Amino acid sequence: MNRFRAFIALSAGLLIFPAGGLGQNHPETATLHLKVLAAANGMDLGVVKIEHFRSEETGKDFSAHFRGNSVDDIPYGTYRLKLRQVGFESAVRWVAVKQPVVWVVMGLTVGALGSPMSYPLSAMVRGLPSGTEDLWARLMGLYSGAVFDAKVSTSGEFVIDGIPQDHYVLVIRAGTLVLETRTVAIPLRAPLLIDLLRGPDTSPKQFLNPGPLSQGDGSAKRNDRAQASAQTNK
Repeated sequence: MNRFRAFIALSAGLLIFPAGGLGQNHPETATLHLKVLAAANGMDLGVVKIEHFRSEETGKDFSAHFRGNSVDDIPYGTYRLKLRQVGFESAVRWVAVKQPVVWVVMGLTVGALGSPMSYPLSAMVRGLPSGTEDLWARLMGLYSGAVFDAKVSTSGEFVIDGIPQDHYVLVIRAGTLVLETRTVAIPLRAPLLIDLLRGPDTSPKQFLNPGPLSQGDGSAKRNDRAQASAQTNK
Protein backbone atom coordinates (compact mmCIF):
# COMPACT_ATOMS: atom_id res chain seq x y z
CA MET A 1 0.00 0.00 0.00
CA ASN A 2 2.86 2.36 0.85
CA ARG A 3 4.45 1.67 -2.55
CA PHE A 4 1.12 2.42 -4.27
CA ARG A 5 0.80 5.74 -2.44
CA ALA A 6 4.37 6.67 -3.38
CA PHE A 7 3.64 5.87 -7.03
CA ILE A 8 0.50 8.09 -6.97
CA ALA A 9 2.47 10.96 -5.40
CA LEU A 10 5.25 10.65 -7.98
CA SER A 11 2.75 10.62 -10.86
CA ALA A 12 1.04 13.75 -9.50
CA GLY A 13 4.43 15.48 -9.26
CA LEU A 14 5.21 14.74 -12.91
CA LEU A 15 1.87 16.25 -13.92
CA ILE A 16 2.60 19.44 -11.99
CA PHE A 17 6.24 19.76 -13.15
CA PRO A 18 6.58 18.54 -16.75
CA ALA A 19 9.80 17.12 -18.13
CA GLY A 20 12.52 19.68 -18.66
CA GLY A 21 13.20 20.67 -15.05
CA LEU A 22 11.31 21.86 -12.04
CA GLY A 23 10.23 25.48 -12.43
CA GLN A 24 12.48 25.98 -15.51
CA ASN A 25 12.24 29.53 -16.95
CA HIS A 26 11.88 29.90 -20.69
CA PRO A 27 13.26 33.35 -21.65
CA GLU A 28 11.09 35.53 -23.87
CA THR A 29 12.46 36.17 -27.33
CA ALA A 30 11.96 38.85 -29.97
CA THR A 31 12.36 39.62 -33.65
CA LEU A 32 14.53 42.65 -34.44
CA HIS A 33 14.51 44.66 -37.68
CA LEU A 34 17.06 47.25 -38.80
CA LYS A 35 16.41 50.22 -41.08
CA VAL A 36 19.66 51.98 -41.99
CA LEU A 37 19.63 55.38 -43.72
CA ALA A 38 22.11 57.91 -45.04
CA ALA A 39 22.07 60.62 -42.39
CA ALA A 40 22.46 63.43 -44.94
CA ASN A 41 19.30 62.73 -46.95
CA GLY A 42 17.45 59.78 -45.41
CA MET A 43 18.17 57.43 -48.34
CA ASP A 44 17.69 53.74 -47.45
CA LEU A 45 21.11 51.99 -47.52
CA GLY A 46 19.63 48.49 -47.81
CA VAL A 47 21.33 45.48 -46.25
CA VAL A 48 24.33 46.38 -44.08
CA LYS A 49 27.17 44.46 -42.47
CA ILE A 50 26.54 43.61 -38.80
CA GLU A 51 29.93 43.59 -37.09
CA HIS A 52 28.49 42.47 -33.78
CA PHE A 53 25.22 42.29 -31.88
CA ARG A 54 26.43 41.35 -28.42
CA SER A 55 24.40 40.65 -25.29
CA GLU A 56 25.42 42.73 -22.28
CA GLU A 57 24.16 40.00 -19.96
CA THR A 58 25.84 36.93 -21.45
CA GLY A 59 28.43 38.30 -23.88
CA LYS A 60 27.00 36.16 -26.70
CA ASP A 61 27.25 37.64 -30.20
CA PHE A 62 24.16 37.12 -32.39
CA SER A 63 25.53 38.84 -35.53
CA ALA A 64 25.76 35.53 -37.43
CA HIS A 65 22.03 34.96 -36.85
CA PHE A 66 20.98 37.95 -38.97
CA ARG A 67 19.28 37.30 -42.29
CA GLY A 68 19.53 40.56 -44.17
CA ASN A 69 18.62 43.30 -41.72
CA SER A 70 16.47 41.08 -39.48
CA VAL A 71 17.06 38.50 -36.77
CA ASP A 72 14.67 36.18 -34.94
CA ASP A 73 14.65 34.49 -31.52
CA ILE A 74 16.69 37.15 -29.71
CA PRO A 75 16.37 36.78 -25.92
CA TYR A 76 15.13 39.83 -24.06
CA GLY A 77 17.97 41.99 -22.80
CA THR A 78 20.38 44.80 -23.72
CA TYR A 79 22.69 44.55 -26.72
CA ARG A 80 25.57 46.47 -28.27
CA LEU A 81 25.04 46.81 -32.02
CA LYS A 82 27.83 47.83 -34.39
CA LEU A 83 27.27 47.99 -38.15
CA ARG A 84 28.92 49.38 -41.24
CA GLN A 85 28.31 50.01 -44.92
CA VAL A 86 30.78 50.67 -47.74
CA GLY A 87 31.43 54.39 -48.12
CA PHE A 88 30.06 55.29 -44.67
CA GLU A 89 31.36 55.59 -41.13
CA SER A 90 30.55 52.63 -38.87
CA ALA A 91 27.97 53.26 -36.14
CA VAL A 92 27.29 51.88 -32.68
CA ARG A 93 23.98 51.76 -30.79
CA TRP A 94 22.80 50.26 -27.51
CA VAL A 95 19.56 48.36 -28.12
CA ALA A 96 17.02 47.36 -25.47
CA VAL A 97 15.06 44.26 -26.50
CA LYS A 98 12.00 44.23 -24.24
CA GLN A 99 9.07 43.47 -26.59
CA PRO A 100 8.20 40.87 -29.24
CA VAL A 101 9.05 43.09 -32.24
CA VAL A 102 11.82 45.71 -32.09
CA TRP A 103 12.72 48.25 -34.79
CA VAL A 104 16.06 50.08 -34.83
CA VAL A 105 16.56 53.04 -37.19
CA MET A 106 20.14 54.23 -37.65
CA GLY A 107 21.71 56.93 -39.79
CA LEU A 108 25.24 56.64 -41.20
CA THR A 109 27.46 59.56 -42.13
CA VAL A 110 29.53 59.54 -45.32
CA GLY A 111 33.07 58.31 -44.76
CA ALA A 112 35.97 60.71 -45.10
CA LEU A 113 39.76 60.59 -44.98
CA GLY A 114 40.80 61.50 -41.47
CA SER A 115 38.14 62.86 -39.13
CA PRO A 116 34.55 63.12 -40.45
CA MET A 117 33.45 66.62 -41.44
CA SER A 118 31.49 68.56 -38.86
CA TYR A 119 29.74 71.93 -38.75
CA PRO A 120 28.64 74.57 -36.23
CA LEU A 121 25.15 75.72 -35.33
CA SER A 122 24.75 79.25 -33.99
CA ALA A 123 21.32 80.53 -33.05
CA MET A 124 19.41 83.38 -31.48
CA VAL A 125 16.23 82.82 -29.46
CA ARG A 126 13.84 85.78 -29.38
CA GLY A 127 10.57 86.31 -27.55
CA LEU A 128 11.61 84.63 -24.31
CA PRO A 129 9.08 84.95 -21.50
CA SER A 130 10.15 87.45 -18.88
CA GLY A 131 12.06 85.94 -16.00
CA THR A 132 13.03 82.84 -18.01
CA GLU A 133 16.01 81.07 -16.46
CA ASP A 134 17.77 77.76 -16.88
CA LEU A 135 17.29 77.90 -20.65
CA TRP A 136 18.79 75.05 -22.69
CA ALA A 137 19.03 73.87 -26.30
CA ARG A 138 19.21 70.19 -27.18
CA LEU A 139 19.98 68.89 -30.69
CA MET A 140 19.09 65.23 -31.31
CA GLY A 141 19.80 63.21 -34.44
CA LEU A 142 16.68 62.29 -36.40
CA TYR A 143 18.37 59.16 -37.80
CA SER A 144 21.34 58.85 -35.45
CA GLY A 145 21.80 58.67 -31.70
CA ALA A 146 23.80 61.90 -31.59
CA VAL A 147 22.85 64.37 -28.85
CA PHE A 148 24.28 67.87 -28.28
CA ASP A 149 23.40 70.27 -25.46
CA ALA A 150 24.09 74.00 -25.06
CA LYS A 151 23.26 76.58 -22.40
CA VAL A 152 21.32 79.50 -23.85
CA SER A 153 22.65 82.86 -22.68
CA THR A 154 20.45 85.48 -21.02
CA SER A 155 20.48 87.35 -24.36
CA GLY A 156 19.12 84.23 -26.16
CA GLU A 157 22.28 83.10 -27.96
CA PHE A 158 23.84 79.65 -28.13
CA VAL A 159 26.45 77.83 -30.24
CA ILE A 160 26.98 74.10 -30.80
CA ASP A 161 30.05 72.97 -32.75
CA GLY A 162 31.32 69.66 -34.12
CA ILE A 163 27.97 68.52 -35.57
CA PRO A 164 28.04 65.89 -38.35
CA GLN A 165 25.89 66.45 -41.43
CA ASP A 166 22.45 65.08 -40.60
CA HIS A 167 18.84 65.98 -39.89
CA TYR A 168 18.14 66.86 -36.27
CA VAL A 169 15.38 67.75 -33.85
CA LEU A 170 16.10 70.96 -31.94
CA VAL A 171 14.39 71.48 -28.58
CA ILE A 172 14.47 74.74 -26.62
CA ARG A 173 13.44 74.28 -22.99
CA ALA A 174 13.27 76.20 -19.75
CA GLY A 175 13.73 73.55 -17.08
CA THR A 176 11.15 70.90 -17.96
CA LEU A 177 8.98 73.30 -20.00
CA VAL A 178 9.48 72.84 -23.78
CA LEU A 179 9.28 76.22 -25.51
CA GLU A 180 10.11 75.20 -29.09
CA THR A 181 10.66 72.07 -31.17
CA ARG A 182 11.73 72.06 -34.83
CA THR A 183 13.70 70.05 -37.36
CA VAL A 184 17.06 71.38 -38.54
CA ALA A 185 19.25 70.18 -41.41
CA ILE A 186 22.98 70.56 -40.78
CA PRO A 187 24.89 72.36 -42.24
CA LEU A 188 22.99 75.65 -42.16
CA ARG A 189 23.64 78.53 -44.52
CA ALA A 190 23.32 81.20 -41.83
CA PRO A 191 22.71 81.57 -38.08
CA LEU A 192 19.32 80.26 -37.01
CA LEU A 193 16.69 82.68 -35.71
CA ILE A 194 14.12 81.20 -33.34
CA ASP A 195 11.26 83.59 -32.68
CA LEU A 196 9.04 82.12 -29.98
CA LEU A 197 6.33 84.70 -30.63
CA ARG A 198 6.15 84.10 -34.39
CA GLY A 199 6.69 80.34 -34.35
CA PRO A 200 9.05 78.19 -36.44
CA ASP A 201 10.31 79.40 -39.81
CA THR A 202 10.18 76.36 -42.09
CA SER A 203 11.37 78.21 -45.19
CA PRO A 204 13.78 76.11 -47.31
CA LYS A 205 16.14 79.06 -47.52
CA GLN A 206 17.49 78.11 -44.09
CA PHE A 207 18.96 74.90 -45.37
CA LEU A 208 21.91 74.08 -47.54
CA ASN A 209 22.25 71.27 -50.04
CA PRO A 210 25.10 68.86 -49.23
CA GLY A 211 28.44 70.35 -50.19
CA PRO A 212 30.89 73.05 -49.09
CA LEU A 213 29.32 76.24 -47.77
CA SER A 214 31.13 78.50 -50.22
CA GLN A 215 29.97 76.48 -53.21
CA GLY A 216 26.38 76.58 -52.00
CA ASP A 217 26.44 80.37 -51.58
CA GLY A 218 28.20 80.88 -54.91
CA SER A 219 25.72 78.72 -56.77
CA ALA A 220 22.82 80.67 -55.29
CA LYS A 221 24.37 83.98 -56.34
CA ARG A 222 25.08 82.73 -59.86
CA ASN A 223 21.47 81.54 -60.18
CA ASP A 224 20.20 84.95 -59.01
CA ARG A 225 22.37 86.76 -61.57
CA ALA A 226 21.22 84.41 -64.33
CA GLN A 227 17.57 85.00 -63.48
CA ALA A 228 18.10 88.78 -63.39
CA SER A 229 19.85 88.66 -66.78
CA ALA A 230 17.01 86.63 -68.27
CA GLN A 231 14.47 89.17 -67.05
CA THR A 232 16.52 92.03 -68.57
CA ASN A 233 16.72 90.34 -71.98
CA LYS A 234 12.96 89.87 -72.22
